[in-house]
Amino acid sequence: MKQTKEAGLFLTPPASPISLGFSIIDISELSLIDTNCRLDSRTRYYTEYKIEPEVKRKTVYYCCSGYTQQGRSCEPYCKGSCNGRGTCTKPDYCDCLAGWTGSACTYECSAGKYGKQCSSTCSCKNGAKCDKTNGNCDCTPGWRNSDCGTPCAEGTYGTKCAQRCDCRNGGKCNPVNGTCDCPSGFKGNKCEDVCPYNTWGKGCSQRCTCMNGGKCLPATGQCECSPGWSDSNCGARCAEGTYGSKCAQQCNCRNEGKCDHVNGSCDCPSGFKGNKCEDACPSGTWGKGCSQQCNCLNGGKCLPATGQCECSPGWKGTNCEKSCDAGTYGLNCTKSCDCTNGAFCNPVDGSCNCTSGFKGLKCDEVCSSGTWVFIT
Repeated sequence: MKQTKEAGLFLTPPASPISLGFSIIDISELSLIDTNCRLDSRTRYYTEYKIEPEVKRKTVYYCCSGYTQQGRSCEPYCKGSCNGRGTCTKPDYCDCLAGWTGSACTYECSAGKYGKQCSSTCSCKNGAKCDKTNGNCDCTPGWRNSDCGTPCAEGTYGTKCAQRCDCRNGGKCNPVNGTCDCPSGFKGNKCEDVCPYNTWGKGCSQRCTCMNGGKCLPATGQCECSPGWSDSNCGARCAEGTYGSKCAQQCNCRNEGKCDHVNGSCDCPSGFKGNKCEDACPSGTWGKGCSQQCNCLNGGKCLPATGQCECSPGWKGTNCEKSCDAGTYGLNCTKSCDCTNGAFCNPVDGSCNCTSGFKGLKCDEVCSSGTWVFIT
């Protein structure tokens, strides 16, 4: 209610209010005293109050159901305030941030989905984690590119393919953890070691079967034969007439010399010598390497192979120490003499030395009368 006031000077409140058709009346008195004339006069002043109704207008805002008043505006109301993951755009309806869904943005996008309302499909591969907000792929170790669909480049591994491999001898680097997958014939963390002797294969787990000093290739197990040997496991000598590595060399031994299958040297038979067994033993020697001395007498010659004496005609015996028996002559005393009349048969050539009084090749002729023969 509004109050209006009309006032005068020196007002004092009256003893009681007076009603003049108004709500409140105040009466004040002012006294004037003249001291000379002793005149006392009073002047009364009236203060009149009245009550007037005043109409004030006020606009009162009322929000519809589902909205709350925010100053002079009505904002939609969502229970839980969208959990801080979105904006309330309608009553109990949240416009969720990318990566969230549900009426109150309660749920994160399910696997393989991302973005507003989880309406986009992730393209991440090989176990990569998909960012629910923008779909970016967080690749697992060993993979790269936007969709994590490409393995690390050769020689790299790990998260973002940032690590460098150190595999040797053709080892394959695992793009995930960098371990080396060694090829057949090698082992070690970096494939730096060749398989130990007599082993081969993946992880050097196989045993070699090479014989006679052959070495197996650590990668394949194939035998590399020592000179003089052949066959898959080096169990066979080189074929007759060949020798050396892979039996590729030709032998040149003569006089039935035996070729060494390893180095091609000639093992000469008894009675021969020389690099190729091309020389017979010198006179007076025989045997292996011509190391034996002959013992033949009377011009006999020993066979270089056996040392046996070949006697000169007229002689016999192991060492040609005996003359042919009477009545025999020649080589090995195998011929019979045909001398007659007591003639002496030459054991060498079988010629007859006639006794006195006889002549002729066989001494079978009598000397003529008056002649005679004297044989010395």
